[in-house]
Amino acid sequence: MPYLFQIKNRHGNCLTAGSGTLSTLPCRAESDSSQFWMYDFWTGHVLKQDGICLDAPEEFIRLRPCVQASESQRLVHYGGNSGLIYGKGFCLRANSLTEPGSALSMWTCNASAFAQQWSMFSLWHLGGKSVKHDVEREMHATAAPVAAAATLNVLFCFTFALPKSEQEHILRQQLERQAGIFACDTKAVYSIEAFNVGNLKATAIAVNMEKGGDLGMHSAPVYAKVWDEVMKGKMYQDHEWTVKVDPHTVFLPWRLRTVVNSFDDGLTQTERGVYLRNCKDRLALPIEVVSRRAMEIYAEKCLGWHQGGKAREDDWLESVLLDLQIAPLPATTLMPGPSCTATSEYSASTCGPGFVAFYPLTTAKAYGDCLSNATNR
Repeated sequence: MPYLFQIKNRHGNCLTAGSGTLSTLPCRAESDSSQFWMYDFWTGHVLKQDGICLDAPEEFIRLRPCVQASESQRLVHYGGNSGLIYGKGFCLRANSLTEPGSALSMWTCNASAFAQQWSMFSLWHLGGKSVKHDVEREMHATAAPVAAAATLNVLFCFTFALPKSEQEHILRQQLERQAGIFACDTKAVYSIEAFNVGNLKATAIAVNMEKGGDLGMHSAPVYAKVWDEVMKGKMYQDHEWTVKVDPHTVFLPWRLRTVVNSFDDGLTQTERGVYLRNCKDRLALPIEVVSRRAMEIYAEKCLGWHQGGKAREDDWLESVLLDLQIAPLPATTLMPGPSCTATSEYSASTCGPGFVAFYPLTTAKAYGDCLSNATNR
């Protein structure tokens, strides 16, 4: 009989496969088969007893039927001091060390990053004193000085969605498939009233939707309130980039990480920060990406302030950023051309490789079809 293992982040929770999705949950492998894993040294497969393997074709991780010669399923676990689980140039990373149900991703490998350090404990020995001692020692290990910088979160993602609507259904699908904002380092949902999406509670904002007129939730007055709430929450301070995602946008965070990591520091680490232009010479509402320094400037100068003269929220936000002398940075792979014009529903059949986001997909079914076509998830 093959050895069964518990795969535990050394400073957090355990790798769990439940209902076809991956997450990290409090460790209970002694009684929960969703935390049983096998590791085949020769093939590199990390697999369940039913023949389903970890599969990492891009900067994300998923479950797929095991294929002997699949390069995306060939993983190597480095024990000892690093604990890295390596595959195709990236390493397995827990998006949160403490939050139950947190997503996982594949990340640039860094042995000093707590989120990338994993141990495999044999189920036969979980109750033993030596294993308990090892777990306790790892949980209280001191980070190397380089670790704080190495583990700085990249993406804080948020959306403003209406409750009891198709937008809420789309959010629940994102959670179920660990995509969209739920694949970011930190996420937040804002709405006109509080509701829960899994363990995430939407923050209610006192906003008068009628002021939006024909533009509704996409009006400048509405989103000025949303951005104010984002600034007050201060989660942007711990992330290199803040990303506003429209609820009808299919968003692939692992592709955005590749985009922002490709920029030279001289372009992004400027005195007043930058934002990404996603549609040639303008910023469009499906996805708005702003650097940490630009967020700091905004919070200092514009909190509680709405500049008139611009009706749509993306036009308003860009005008504010330009007034603050925050520079635009072209990013041609954020969205395909039709998502910029968005005169009709985006065809889910054309979602594919090469772009970070697709818009608009206004039903949960269309969203799911687009995500499947773009990633084979």
